Amino acid sequence: MAQGKGGATRGSTGTGGKPRRVMAKLILLGDGAVGKTSLISQYVFSMFDPHYVETLGTNVTARVEKLETPKGPLEVRLQIWDIIGQERFDSIYTAYYQEADGVLLVCDGTRSETLDSLSGWLRSAEEVLGNFPAVFVVNKSDLPATFTLEEVRQKLRGMSSGAFGESPIFQTSAKTGDQVGDAFGSLARSIAQKKGHLS
Repeated sequence: MAQGKGGATRGSTGTGGKPRRVMAKLILLGDGAVGKTSLISQYVFSMFDPHYVETLGTNVTARVEKLETPKGPLEVRLQIWDIIGQERFDSIYTAYYQEADGVLLVCDGTRSETLDSLSGWLRSAEEVLGNFPAVFVVNKSDLPATFTLEEVRQKLRGMSSGAFGESPIFQTSAKTGDQVGDAFGSLARSIAQKKGHLS
């Protein structure tokens, strides 16, 4: 999908046949080196850098996701927050969680410990946001996996209150782009639905 331009306002309605527009804050959570920054680069810029560079603080990018709805075209302007994934910075997270409309939780398919830690990331987001649209991403599908998709589903069903057990799961590759757009698009649609723009 083509990258959209800025200027959307939260909850605005287009006139004269123009698509309706809504803004949404999306945060990516997960351990360091799971590929959060690479997923964003692939989704927003169609780029992949094989050299790992640790995120320091928070990076914010944007892209418009275009959705077809019963009410007509809808443009969801995603403000994408890439938050540093190291536990030693845990005390700064809650400020970045504020007013997030959806969460993309990312683990590394080659490291099972990053799947185990998703429960902690999920709980920390729940403490600030309550219930929210979520998508789970198992990244690095271009490499041999150390756990199955069913193991991921079982893990999710045991997380938190269990409300996220049936959230969508995508096996992505930030390197090849496989399912990256699907993951972000799915979360954009879930956010739009929660905001009441799909009914």
